[in-house]
Amino acid sequence: MATTFRSVASNAAGASTTVVIANPAGMVDGDVLQACIAWTGGGITMTPPAGWTLVPDSFTVSGALNGSMYTKVAAGEPASWTWTASLATNITGAVHALTGGDQSTPAGAALGAAYGQGAAIAAPSVMAALGHQMLVAMFVTSVSPTTYTVDTPMIERADLNATGITMATATEFFDPEGPTGVRYATAASGAGLSNLAVLMTLSVDRRVVVQYATLSLEDAPTGVLVFA
Repeated sequence: MATTFRSVASNAAGASTTVVIANPAGMVDGDVLQACIAWTGGGITMTPPAGWTLVPDSFTVSGALNGSMYTKVAAGEPASWTWTASLATNITGAVHALTGGDQSTPAGAALGAAYGQGAAIAAPSVMAALGHQMLVAMFVTSVSPTTYTVDTPMIERADLNATGITMATATEFFDPEGPTGVRYATAASGAGLSNLAVLMTLSVDRRVVVQYATLSLEDAPTGVLVFA
């Protein structure tokens, strides 16, 4: 069963210790939820809402920029979630709802990269252990306000600004197993002093759907053994 994109909800907050993100439209229990959160300020930590798990190897720092990813499976969710920073800062966030994800272990592989000055940034390649996965990328720059252009075949899902930070997210259905290759985005307003990007895979549902057909002895091709 392939993992597919349902919807996204996003928000930004300036000079605040919290950012509140509403439920993505149409979200239902059992959806796999994936959050991208980015913020400014060295040494500032971010605490997710109850039930959200930090994706291993997703936390990335570039100068005064920070970014991380989180996952959970929707189950009786509140109308919104609140991420809380250790000090007042500028925060951007997006929550993606996906169907068909692995509800037991939704997060696959993740990897982040930090960059210096430049308009184009690359989310590093990760290993897709299974086929039929969803890639989620986060691109963050210290230029604000600006917008991003995400290279195909990724589809941009969110593009938002707070003071000193712009974040874009994108998704892509990735069918083969193996390295994903890098994914690129370019900021419209040119070079930011600090940039970061993170790419992760979301695992498929491990339940196997078996399709079968019933053959009679008369219908069976020559050499096919039919069990009644």
